[in-house]
Amino acid sequence: MNKSAYIKNLQTYLSGLTKDEQNDVIDFYSEYIEDANLQSDNEIIAKLGTAKQLARKVLADYSIKENEGLEEVKTSSSKSNIKLIWVILLGILSTPLTIPVAVLIFIGIVLVFGLLLTFIFAAILFFLFGIIFGAISIYSGIIFLFTNFTSGLFYLGTGLACVGLVLIICPLSISIIRFLLQITVQIFRQVFQKLSQRDPSLKGDH
Repeated sequence: MNKSAYIKNLQTYLSGLTKDEQNDVIDFYSEYIEDANLQSDNEIIAKLGTAKQLARKVLADYSIKENEGLEEVKTSSSKSNIKLIWVILLGILSTPLTIPVAVLIFIGIVLVFGLLLTFIFAAILFFLFGIIFGAISIYSGIIFLFTNFTSGLFYLGTGLACVGLVLIICPLSISIIRFLLQITVQIFRQVFQKLSQRDPSLKGDH
């Protein structure tokens, strides 16, 4: 593999960018390799990483800039945040890391995702339990109305209250999940940007 093959491979991994953005990246790294006088495959990979690793870092960099623009106009969605988290995570894993830093990042990722998944799982359980318990109580209340009016009202009221609580808590849970996703994006973004400052393959504007 030579410079041309490396650049060609790099472009194949940049499908997430627009044509103009791809051209900017290709021009930047073509000049980078030329100016650094990188001749052999080993020299290019030692400086920039493999084409796939470099592409992941570039995609993460562009995704962060795009997300910052979305935040300014308040259009960032949960779906885009999840995608951004994944792209940044790949970018972080493609960045050269010392063992202590890698261990800290791994622990941080486990803690962040653990908190996020735990809350999502708890919210789903609460929703299912609330709907099922509420439906059973309402059904029981309707049945008891014809045999024991007081008990029927109690079960009916309990069921309606449970369903109402679910309808109140669910939007709140969604808002909290969105908030946690945004916090996760911020954490991953800061980690990636810190690592990028030490990574010569991402210096300069593409």
